[in-house]
Amino acid sequence: MKKRHVVIVTNNIDGGVGTFLNQMSSLQTNTRKISLLTLRKEINASLPSFSSNNAFPYSTHSLTKIFKEFLWLKRHIAHQKPDIIVSVDVHASLLICFLKIFFFQHISVIVS
Repeated sequence: MKKRHVVIVTNNIDGGVGTFLNQMSSLQTNTRKISLLTLRKEINASLPSFSSNNAFPYSTHSLTKIFKEFLWLKRHIAHQKPDIIVSVDVHASLLICFLKIFFFQHISVIVS
């Protein structure tokens, strides 16, 4: 049986998201691999992350940053080749929805 690969994409792992991710990681089995991509670098975390800045003011600079996040996610998703992507917050969900429309139509997406 093929091992299913699930990638969880989130903006950060603070608060309730961290609890959700702990519960999801307990679902990992011999037939299911679960990976995490986070857009904000967490203190003492060794996860693939995009940046260390938690603030997001809306300006031309932030539009550039959103585009860079989009490309960063595209590169990591293409490399990991998941069967399912679970996005956990609004920012990550919007990016994932656009990526699915333009590049990853064959991947199932769950927006949470």
